Amino acid sequence: MATTSEVEPLAWPDFKDWFASVWNPGEHLSVIAPTGAGKTTLVGGLLDLRRYVLALDPKGGDSTLSGLGYDRLAKWPGEKELAATVAKNDEDGKPSRFLVGPAVKASADLPRLR
Repeated sequence: MATTSEVEPLAWPDFKDWFASVWNPGEHLSVIAPTGAGKTTLVGGLLDLRRYVLALDPKGGDSTLSGLGYDRLAKWPGEKELAATVAKNDEDGKPSRFLVGPAVKASADLPRLR
């Protein structure tokens, strides 16, 4: 039985390349860990592997998610409008990555969103 000290460290580029080879289109990913464990940071790096991303930020205050640079959809734009945006991005050769949830403007907004 291997112990943690016997496991070789894996560099991020190697892990990301490996993960890209086994994460198939249409498969979903869930990451479960305690608060502050780096879930959003990990997933943010992995989402770069996908051309189409819809990430949820229901509380609107996740600074790591906001830092990904995805277009924020404070409300659902509707299927037709979103499809038109994705089609335009495809024409321009850009990925379609969206963050769904309100943008928190002040800490006073947090209790209302929780």
